[in-house]
Amino acid sequence: MEMLIQPPARGVERDSLSSVSAFTLSMDEESTQRTNSPSSASSPDTHADTFTDPTHAACLRFARDKYPKATIAESSMQGRCSYTLLIPDDAGGGSGGTVLQFRPPRHSIDLSITAAARSIFGSLVPETQFLGVINSDASPDVPGPEGPNTPGCRTMLVYAHTLLPGKPLSSLPPYNNTHPSSEPTPIPTPQTPAHLPPLLTSLATAYYTPSHGASRPPTSPFLSHAKRTIGRSMGARVARLRADLPRPWLRAVAARVGDVLEREIEGGLPWVLTHGDLCCGGGGGGVGNLLVGVGGGYGHGEDGGGGGGGDRGDEGDRGDKGDRGDEGDRGDEGDRGGEGDRGDKGDRGDGGGDENKGLRLTGLVDWAEGEWLPFGVGLYGVEELLGRMADDGEGGRRFEYWPDADRLRAVFWEALVAGVPELAEGSDFRERVEKARLLGILLWYGIAFDDGALNRVVEEGRDSEELQKLEMFLSGGTSSINAASAEDG
Repeated sequence: MEMLIQPPARGVERDSLSSVSAFTLSMDEESTQRTNSPSSASSPDTHADTFTDPTHAACLRFARDKYPKATIAESSMQGRCSYTLLIPDDAGGGSGGTVLQFRPPRHSIDLSITAAARSIFGSLVPETQFLGVINSDASPDVPGPEGPNTPGCRTMLVYAHTLLPGKPLSSLPPYNNTHPSSEPTPIPTPQTPAHLPPLLTSLATAYYTPSHGASRPPTSPFLSHAKRTIGRSMGARVARLRADLPRPWLRAVAARVGDVLEREIEGGLPWVLTHGDLCCGGGGGGVGNLLVGVGGGYGHGEDGGGGGGGDRGDEGDRGDKGDRGDEGDRGDEGDRGGEGDRGDKGDRGDGGGDENKGLRLTGLVDWAEGEWLPFGVGLYGVEELLGRMADDGEGGRRFEYWPDADRLRAVFWEALVAGVPELAEGSDFRERVEKARLLGILLWYGIAFDDGALNRVVEEGRDSEELQKLEMFLSGGTSSINAASAEDG
């Protein structure tokens, strides 16, 4: 089958690749049913500003040369830090198709991280392969992801990911209601989606429990070379948060976390492979990197995703890690004792079963910002699933919890404690993990993304959504720090 490029009704010729941003790739029925799931969806305008016409052209030429007989589909969901095409399985050579992803060097993928994730979480994680580097004819005067007046878009790294089954959670209601209404409307009383309890159970069982099982002690020599951007700089980031957060009580939380950071969190908890953009990457309420199926309804061969957008991490200091694919062997860490076998338990994402007709986890995509971090830091993302973004009645958005968010949180912890018994409520380990959870919330919502710079504390009036979430998420949980800070407030 030939590669098919069909412009909208505006007279663009098929081979006019210099105008590629003016048209989209046609999507046949099969590929339309397979939507990719980058870390966050961005509007066409935002995407066009990031990747210039010559860059699109170079990416499409690479895809056409690599898969000359394929009907190539442009993903309906694009990340701000990547450009994604979908290759059907008849051309990609795999059982479920291929996600072809183009990323600027500052948002490169560390293949040792993706290999480790695949080893630990099994079929929930796509296989990732580095295919090479392409250069476009983009002008160095065109602003790109590397910053104004830099040739950031002239070089692109190319990756292939296996296409996973399921739909991005961000594509389903209520998470797909991401934009404020044009006219202020009252906020209706939300109804908790019935699918959430089995999804939370599945997340605890298929992601958090295996991550703990594959953990490394804080004294492990492995960590000296495995730590990445966040793992190497938590102390400095917390120091900035305790100095610059805009509310006294927020600064108090950061101060208390800072007081126990080295002893109880960095040195008192096992370190685990942590997804860096699990639920807070923007788009559909920040849950685009979770692929889900309804009961047993989404089998392999229906809606799928893989790869990701890479919107959350400062990848600049990683450089081009594409040529480090051999480090996947290190990521597998066979000396942990059969982690790969346990990783296959990613199929536990079927948790809940067909009978409950709820959502089950089928994929975890976009590991570009994955890191080894203390267990509990990665719990930052759970709160996103306990509520939704809603119109604030004034043309903006705000986060609101579901009416029974406390029950949902209890469902998640019950499943997690079942898999990690030392997390029993009241235990010293649970208390340290709760403090690590606060650290994760502070780092992910207290530091502004700023196109991956991650070097600015959120500000009043400039980062309203992040600040509102930060306040709400820090108010929950059972850590003694929460109670003490509430008293201060």
